[in-house]
Amino acid sequence: MRPADKTYRPDIDGLRAIAVLAVLVHHVFPSLLPAGFIGGDILIVLSGYLIAKIIVGEKQRGTFSFGAFYVRRFRRVFPALGVVLAGTLALGAALLTPTEIESLGRHIVAAGLFSSNFLLWHDAGGSSSTSRSIVVAPPKNRRPFFAFDDSSLVTERSPSCRKPGGAASPKTAH
Repeated sequence: MRPADKTYRPDIDGLRAIAVLAVLVHHVFPSLLPAGFIGGDILIVLSGYLIAKIIVGEKQRGTFSFGAFYVRRFRRVFPALGVVLAGTLALGAALLTPTEIESLGRHIVAAGLFSSNFLLWHDAGGSSSTSRSIVVAPPKNRRPFFAFDDSSLVTERSPSCRKPGGAASPKTAH
């Protein structure tokens, strides 16, 4: 039970519970709830709303600081993230091949540094000098709930990739 707090929103907690249940059911019984992944999107929207509300309130009071904001986020997120990453590494060490463990290790370090999308972009060839037009797009099924402000994956597949002058590039023309 939460303390009597004027800012506490039980309706948001209820929406969070429904969203988490949707994701869990989708993963355990995919045919029962094929669109259950939408729960992840709901969690992101709720996080954005709550984060914006905190920032706006602090800005109105003149107490907002990016440094303090990120320190609070880190203190809240990192303990759980550390447990998840340690568990993933332990399972990976038991179940994966050496090559897969090496890849997992790179992804665990990136996740710990809140930079997974940069690694995914790099692995997809996004940092090569031969990359063509790029746009920023959210990574599919790689949305970290804790990092609402995480960087976006850069991709050439978006229909909004255009050559100068507005024509679609050959890779993105449909």
